[in-house]
Amino acid sequence: IYELFSSGIPVAEAEIPHEYNALEPVLKEKGYIKNEDIRIALGVSRRQAVRVAGKLVDQGMLKVSGRGRERRYLPGS
Repeated sequence: IYELFSSGIPVAEAEIPHEYNALEPVLKEKGYIKNEDIRIALGVSRRQAVRVAGKLVDQGMLKVSGRGRERRYLPGS
């Protein structure tokens, strides 16, 4: 039914990670998320939030803007 690609082509609803589903309301409200938003939404540590963000960036669901304290994650393309 769906063709799955990791190159930014939409994937089936079931393929969207639960972490992204939990972060989507914040993304829609603010237009971006920060590490703190990930920690609050998922109830994880700072280090775990970095891993989650990295995973979502690798999957093309988020893209990075800024460095250090100013790092923000924007919706992927």
